[in-house]
Amino acid sequence: WRRIRIGEQEMEVVKPCSRCKIPTTNQETGEQGAEPAQTLASFRNKAHVRAPCGDKVDVFFGQNVCHFAAGGRVCVGDQIYAMRVRYPWSSK
Repeated sequence: WRRIRIGEQEMEVVKPCSRCKIPTTNQETGEQGAEPAQTLASFRNKAHVRAPCGDKVDVFFGQNVCHFAAGGRVCVGDQIYAMRVRYPWSSK
């Protein structure tokens, strides 16, 4: 999706977002592990999501978005509407 609306707020999807190491860090001990990044990497890497950014080892699990107007509100339970679906870097 290139442009979305959630509740009252319309947003432009800017680019895929690679994930940081926080989800792999035990918040109580500070020890780092491989999961969930290792599992996500098997189906959410740069090649799988056709990301125009990042390294081939990055795990993509989110999207960076920019909102168009101040004052819009997004609430738990709001529906998400796809306003436009084609990315500029995609030929499809």
